Amino acid sequence: CANGVDQCFRKALSESAYKDRTFVGCAFRKRVKALSNYSLFSSVVVPDNLSPKAALRRTLWLVKRCCMVILFPENPFDNLSWGKGSSLIFKAALYQLKPVFVVCSCPPKDCPDYRVLSSTIYGVSGYWVVPHPVSDGGLCDDEF
Repeated sequence: CANGVDQCFRKALSESAYKDRTFVGCAFRKRVKALSNYSLFSSVVVPDNLSPKAALRRTLWLVKRCCMVILFPENPFDNLSWGKGSSLIFKAALYQLKPVFVVCSCPPKDCPDYRVLSSTIYGVSGYWVVPHPVSDGGLCDDEF
């Protein structure tokens, strides 16, 4: 929810070929208002009964309902560390077998649970992190 990242991404998305096919789910009404300047369809998608102080629960609620995540996780002061919210989103999305596009200077660590691919999206360089939906013996979901 960093304002600079939001504004840059809204601008890039509004100028892309996906502009008319995009839905942006927002946790806060002020985010919807900010998107109105870019002609992107957006709506608050979090239940009213979750307070702004419940930011982590809002985050998990949004991740559960999305089809993919675009993440800008790096701390702008050191360009290395990830905040708690970014780490939570990353893990939650992969746990739910959703791809994550990570805009960061170094690729996420290798893991047998997902594949990391260098790529670009909307002209921004980063890494697709794609979970492996199949493990030895069947689907990963079959274990749970």
